[in-house]
Amino acid sequence: MVMQNIPGYTSFVLEAPELTYTKLISYIYPDLRELIAIKIAICFETGWSPDITERIDPDDYIYDPIPMENDWVFIKSTKAKGASVNKKTRLREQRLMIHPSSKTDKYSAYNLIKLLVKRTSTLRKGHLYEKATTDLDVHPAFISLVVNAGLKFVAHYPCRKGVNRSSSSKFIEKSIGYKLDLRRLRPTRLYLNEKEKKLPLLLQVALFGHSTSAITDEVYKDNSHFQQLRNDKLAMELDSIFDSIRDGSFKGKLVPLKQRTCIKKKIINIYTNHNGESPLAICNNPYYPTWHLSDGGQIPRSNKPCKQFNKCLTCQQSSVTSDNIPFVVDRFLYLDQKRRSMRSDQFDCMYREEYEAAKEVIESWPYQEDIQEAELRNAVDGYLLPPIISESN
Repeated sequence: MVMQNIPGYTSFVLEAPELTYTKLISYIYPDLRELIAIKIAICFETGWSPDITERIDPDDYIYDPIPMENDWVFIKSTKAKGASVNKKTRLREQRLMIHPSSKTDKYSAYNLIKLLVKRTSTLRKGHLYEKATTDLDVHPAFISLVVNAGLKFVAHYPCRKGVNRSSSSKFIEKSIGYKLDLRRLRPTRLYLNEKEKKLPLLLQVALFGHSTSAITDEVYKDNSHFQQLRNDKLAMELDSIFDSIRDGSFKGKLVPLKQRTCIKKKIINIYTNHNGESPLAICNNPYYPTWHLSDGGQIPRSNKPCKQFNKCLTCQQSSVTSDNIPFVVDRFLYLDQKRRSMRSDQFDCMYREEYEAAKEVIESWPYQEDIQEAELRNAVDGYLLPPIISESN
């Protein structure tokens, strides 16, 4: 090779007279530029930042717990920056990162890692590699030879801050013509996943290694691009509602544009037990109940107020608050006992409507601790109102 580029001497490699020693070494061993190209390509494919990509284990980069069919596989790496801190050891724990990748696409992250492992295999021998693995306490995926005044073995890993970072940035900027901000990779990947691939948010939260969706929303979705996506979705929904109103297919209930309120509607009636401490029912107008009789007819308006408390949950005049939820729980527990002891047709005729209404209230009640307290009170003190009185008028 010494004679290769000296004028007047026969080239050592006749087919490539312009070949230099530096170029030959870069053909045999991966150089810095080749590693940068592979690393950035993996970053683009996965949406991982360079520090996550550099933590890929060349001997263990397939995530086996999730079996993939056909031509797909999950690749894995670890994330240290932003990971949670162990409360006992006070040490920052690495978080596992996974991403699906194609086996058949030659530009997929999976095949790029295989290419990286193959290209760096000749460097994973000898005392220089052993020294690097001892210093880092890992097997680095990205290793290269740098040819300057001599040969230099370089291992790229996040804990080695400043190792060829400026050279990498300059090479990328020179190659693609502009300065690439790799900090925008993950928000960009999230944006493309949502806009083009329509991936659900929970799946993206898992792929991004976040503990909750709130982190993903707060860190990556608080920008103008996602705001525009939200505006577009809202516009589509509003257009759909408008079209359904126009063609008469709208099934919802619209709020009147202008309402005249009557002072009578602000007056409510609260019924309590005999000592006046536990509210049983809250009624807007006990003189005009809307519940139906067993034969399907509606109860006629009367000069006497309705006190048939077992019909409250099926009446539009009734309201449920945290004050009278204990009575609702009472009725549900009582009806549940009746359901277990009566014939189904008899129960359906007498109690089914109230039972379903009470069950729906209890299951949808936003403060389940209220339900638990009411159940405990019932077990200790019994019913707030004897069932026979609840069902009489």
